[in-house]
Amino acid sequence: MAQSIQGSVGQGGRNLGADVKIVQALLNNVPTLQGGPSPKLVVDGLVGPKTTGAIFAFQRKQFGQSHADGRVDPGQRTFNSLLALGPPSGPDTNFTGGFTPDQIQGIKDDVARGQRMIDNAMSLMALAPFLNANAPGPTDVVKMLAFNFGIDFSDKSNPINLAFQSTLLVQLQARFATLRGSISPQLPFVLEQAPPPGSFAADAFVIGTDDPTIHIVPQYFDRPADERSAILVHEHAHTKFKTAGHPGMGGGLAVLVVGPTDDKRPFFQPPGRFLDQSLNNPFCYEWLIRALDNGASARSLNLNCLCATTP
Repeated sequence: MAQSIQGSVGQGGRNLGADVKIVQALLNNVPTLQGGPSPKLVVDGLVGPKTTGAIFAFQRKQFGQSHADGRVDPGQRTFNSLLALGPPSGPDTNFTGGFTPDQIQGIKDDVARGQRMIDNAMSLMALAPFLNANAPGPTDVVKMLAFNFGIDFSDKSNPINLAFQSTLLVQLQARFATLRGSISPQLPFVLEQAPPPGSFAADAFVIGTDDPTIHIVPQYFDRPADERSAILVHEHAHTKFKTAGHPGMGGGLAVLVVGPTDDKRPFFQPPGRFLDQSLNNPFCYEWLIRALDNGASARSLNLNCLCATTP
């Protein structure tokens, strides 16, 4: 459990989802006689009358009516008092919504596999400027970089173009390094019973681009292992790169007609902005790590990793 919040929570607060979950969990850990809520709050990251009322009740009990404002501020008396009463115990307090122990372990394994898939992709990307574009096997990273990000090392005869493509590759490598350094099993995860309305059949989704919480739908656990890992990388990319949608895909239709190893360039509009669009499109990160993964379950059309982001 995090020991701090980024913004205020409650009445008139910033109410960032991850911060709200921390405060809700801390309030649930307070005994009722000391101002804790009864019944316990649902740790969903949403501020409503129950959460605000629980903050008021805690403050009245601890500090008196005149000091109750219904808000928890970072590093201030209410938050410090909640911490002093003891944060929730156990290693998995970032998993809320009713996950089973097996599901929690499954997500941890999926995150670890996703990290390995990113590591593998980064290792192969570093070789791209030196590889034969027609080489078979995992070394088709040259082709996959062109298909997924428009970074094309197929013609190495022009040194100016080679230098330019290498510069673009450095930019992409920095993006992957950012993803690799931030995706972890300590991210907040919430089990949902259904995807949000209008999101097709999303296996996972995030809400906005500020809250790193990954919402998991039960059907997620029916996917092959590499797809689950790619889903988590994809969803984390939305919040890490502050991307609410899937640039260039016309609302996401392209995912229905292309697979990880297919050339994406004809499906993106306008084609001239493919590089900029792909750098900000979580599907492209997902597609690349799956295309280069030796253990991938699919090399052809697959309605994988359907995804939703909501405002």
